[in-house]
Amino acid sequence: MVIIILIGLIVIAIAARLAFLYYRAPRQFPYPKTAKAIAVLIGIVLITITVLVIFEDKLFSKRDVRKVLTKVNVNLTDEFKIIENRSTSAAGDYFHTFLLEISERDKQLIIDQIKSAAKFKELNAATGDTNKYLMNNAVKKEAPQNYEEEFQFVREYIEPSKQRYPPIRRIVKIDKKNNRLLFIEYTE
Repeated sequence: MVIIILIGLIVIAIAARLAFLYYRAPRQFPYPKTAKAIAVLIGIVLITITVLVIFEDKLFSKRDVRKVLTKVNVNLTDEFKIIENRSTSAAGDYFHTFLLEISERDKQLIIDQIKSAAKFKELNAATGDTNKYLMNNAVKKEAPQNYEEEFQFVREYIEPSKQRYPPIRRIVKIDKKNNRLLFIEYTE
């Protein structure tokens, strides 16, 4: 958290310096009002971008959740609560996960949807089924993969890479005991 605040302060300092330069350059000419307007506009834009980047996880809303879940063909009809939301990105890598408290009805609808899928598979960790099934489907990039594990039901999509970008994997896990939905999205 300290690193994020430090990065935010550095970005704000750079934005202030750029705003000062944009203010000073036109001021050399006979346009001081234009210089002030440009400096204020650049400062506002850079501060807004900084705030949005730093507080991205806090600004994640229920509308955003619904939008993300439609990518994996999961629709929530009842009210839900966002318990946790985290995202991380670095050069070429992206990781986003959130945990929801959903209604019993939504949980059952999603489980029924997963179970009724054409290629639904019950995985048995004791026989080593899990790794073989997931690896074969990951190579083929079949979407979606629907399966049942010991403690959860899972729907998994692999979005093939576009041009030079890595493939995106999206996973929805429904806990068998609790009314919780875990969403994971990352680049491979």
